[in-house]
Amino acid sequence: MKVFLSYASEDRAAARAIELALRAQGDDVFFDRDDLPPGEEYHARIRRAIEQTGLLVFLISPEALDAGSYTLTEAQIAEKAWKHPARRLLPVLLRPTPLESIPPFLKSVTFLQPEGDVAATVAHTVHRIARERRRSWVIKAAVPLLAASIAIGAWLASRQGGEGADMVLVPAGAFTMGDNENSPQREVYVDAFRLDRHEVTVSQYSRFVEATGSVRLPDAWEELDLAKDASLPVIGVDWHDASAYCAWAGKRLPSEAEWEKAARGTDART
Repeated sequence: MKVFLSYASEDRAAARAIELALRAQGDDVFFDRDDLPPGEEYHARIRRAIEQTGLLVFLISPEALDAGSYTLTEAQIAEKAWKHPARRLLPVLLRPTPLESIPPFLKSVTFLQPEGDVAATVAHTVHRIARERRRSWVIKAAVPLLAASIAIGAWLASRQGGEGADMVLVPAGAFTMGDNENSPQREVYVDAFRLDRHEVTVSQYSRFVEATGSVRLPDAWEELDLAKDASLPVIGVDWHDASAYCAWAGKRLPSEAEWEKAARGTDART
């Protein structure tokens, strides 16, 4: 993926580490503005690089948001170039920064707040975004095969005991995400998706365990009565096994934004 790194000069060391991590996983990174010629050509090249990039990674820090900082110009170029910043913009909270100083454009998508190795966390997130984008392209390219896909999905559901059934459509659109306490409140655009109406049950998960045979059993699984507790939600499943279950059922886990939009409903419930 083509990645544009936007950062303040004070954050150059962190940006350099992120650049190396991204290049190591095969990304094409626009990083060093120092090599560009001065004058109008400088601005033109920056603008073209942003307009042609697949993802703008903006490192948020107080210095990056100072009045007159060129990083703000780069954010403005991106805002004019993209109708929706979803999957095109990754704001990374590098250092504590007053929320009111962050432009609305940067607050329009979920912040990445790395814990631990910043470069590794950013590289992993960029890889995930690229993978989700490829998946979206595959889905769009498969529109002529929609009827066949529905038929196959129905067959899989019957084979897997209903794992493909009882899903609700959450339409595409923007919603207000965050609460200004745990995360900043901002407007986020989410594509249409389907979500299971109910939690995965013990019965559904037991079929997955039986079919795969190698998955780690959930916490306290041995204490369950599979006949008596079949309709209860399965608990004690880590992220990796939850993701594996979704793949087995022909689905995936929802993103943070997708889950929050679905949970908030149409009346912005908390």
